[in-house]
Amino acid sequence: MQPQPSARIAVFAPSTHLSVTFEAGVGGDEMHVHPAGQGFWVARMLTVLGDTPVLCTPIGGETGVALRALLGDLPTDGLLSCSLPNGSYVHDRRSGEREVVAQFPSGALDRHMEDDLVSLTLACGLGSAVVVVCGSNLDGNIDASVFQRVCANLQSSGTIVIADLAGAELRSALAGGITLLKVSDAEMVDDGWAASDSTDDLLTGIESLRKSGASDVVVSCGERGALAAIGSEWLKVDTPSMNVVDHRGAGDSMTAALAYSTSHGLGALEAVRLASAAAALNVSRHGLASGHAEAIWRLQPLVEVTPIAP
Repeated sequence: MQPQPSARIAVFAPSTHLSVTFEAGVGGDEMHVHPAGQGFWVARMLTVLGDTPVLCTPIGGETGVALRALLGDLPTDGLLSCSLPNGSYVHDRRSGEREVVAQFPSGALDRHMEDDLVSLTLACGLGSAVVVVCGSNLDGNIDASVFQRVCANLQSSGTIVIADLAGAELRSALAGGITLLKVSDAEMVDDGWAASDSTDDLLTGIESLRKSGASDVVVSCGERGALAAIGSEWLKVDTPSMNVVDHRGAGDSMTAALAYSTSHGLGALEAVRLASAAAALNVSRHGLASGHAEAIWRLQPLVEVTPIAP
């Protein structure tokens, strides 16, 4: 049974983009305009699952005006007015492949804007059950040290911190402390946490991440499912095979479902099942980190979770 809504979840999102995508439709070509970026996609999946997340992100310029309108019913108390325009991109998918037509990154926040974003996140986070810390979408629009500040301040107040990060941003957040980290197998190899994407090497990498500041770790492994170390439980997760329409957004769906599960007090097995079901359903759709809650809950029992030895 699906839990009832809990206290809200805050999402730290340094960079939110305006997305324009061309698609081939039955009646002719279509243009779709949406908010985009890791933080927004996490927030959208949380909305699908039935929560009302607060997105803590800078909003400015003409792209920011459009984003305010497109964010719909999300709470506005996490939106930070900014003098810089939000990043944007135009993608053409009419051929079936994603072609980048134009891309404009978010501008770098100065020290005062960084401080304001951190303060706003703390204000929203301290009144939330969980805070999800997302990256800058490779924009690098904030200094990596900000992630340590955010995680350390939230952790010291007793707030649960769930992070989905890589590279320097992850290393900074680990120094501040992470309650639960979601990371991909490719990111672990690229960042040197694992020597390869073999199960044994990934398990060794999970141990290293736990020693470096992450209490629990979930590693997404694409079609191979996931690995998880939550408390004393080590788990291997296998998901039903889905026809892949777009793999992008699956990791964000998983992160959102882990945050939802944590805020509702679900156990480790239930949490990884729900997270894997959300990720599996996402790849079968065009919309990133989207789906139907009923389909996710019906898919959850089909996810196989096996205890393993570390």
